[in-house]
Amino acid sequence: MKLLVIIISVFLVVSCSEVGNAPQVEPDTVCDSFIDIVSEDQFNTPGDADFNIKNVVINQDCLSISIVDSGCNADNWEVTLLTTSSVMESNPIQKALKIKLINNQACLAVFQKTKTFDLTPIQVEGEDEIILNIEGLDMIVYTY
Repeated sequence: MKLLVIIISVFLVVSCSEVGNAPQVEPDTVCDSFIDIVSEDQFNTPGDADFNIKNVVINQDCLSISIVDSGCNADNWEVTLLTTSSVMESNPIQKALKIKLINNQACLAVFQKTKTFDLTPIQVEGEDEIILNIEGLDMIVYTY
């Protein structure tokens, strides 16, 4: 019994670390995820086009996307939003975006999943709005 107490005590001391010294990788956000900025080749790779986009809304700096697809459980879906580092020169500027869904489920039930993405990484200095061209959707204006 004493040995168990000693092992647990050592484990607790070793496993504790000072959180204040940990580097912060991504800024705090109320959104679920960040946009993946990828190469042109990765962006142009065809994806799964079988899902449906039910709703897209911008709320402050978060883009909320609701996706409908078949499967066994929407919790296991991987939803990402892709873009490149380039912008289309226009007034206002435009940015191409693509939704990528990985859903390896073979069930016939239909589910909806909503995910929000932080748009701050695509803001352009000196601009205050961007037209978002999301593949398969109408343009949407992001004002910041």
